[in-house]
Amino acid sequence: MLPDFTDAATDETFHHVLGYRVTELRSGYARMDMDVQDRHRNNGDYVHGGVLMTLLDVVALRAGAFDYPQPRQILTLNLSTNFISAAMGDTLVAEGFLQRAGKSIYFADSKVSDGKTGEVFATAQGTFRFRLAKTS
Repeated sequence: MLPDFTDAATDETFHHVLGYRVTELRSGYARMDMDVQDRHRNNGDYVHGGVLMTLLDVVALRAGAFDYPQPRQILTLNLSTNFISAAMGDTLVAEGFLQRAGKSIYFADSKVSDGKTGEVFATAQGTFRFRLAKTS
């Protein structure tokens, strides 16, 4: 079952505040959809750049983590972001693409686009590191 963070009323985590849905998850690819709410926008009525960067980071992380056994923590080592266009849409689509993976480091690209028109708002290239999760 894919994780669902759409219940923002609980505000359990930052993911719930964003309210995105993981709509596709397979080897080397992840997709998340998010309905934009007023709280996601800045004073200029555009989607806040921090929201776009979070989506870029999380979807790239997920694209590279699918084939690895759990429990593992994944750390973002680097995220190089390019803002291309102001995001005014009501629905965002974030896609992540695994580029190359080693034993503990992997590289993934991501993009966020308008869910209706396909216009790309931002892209990123990330470097991620696996770390075994601590057990109690």
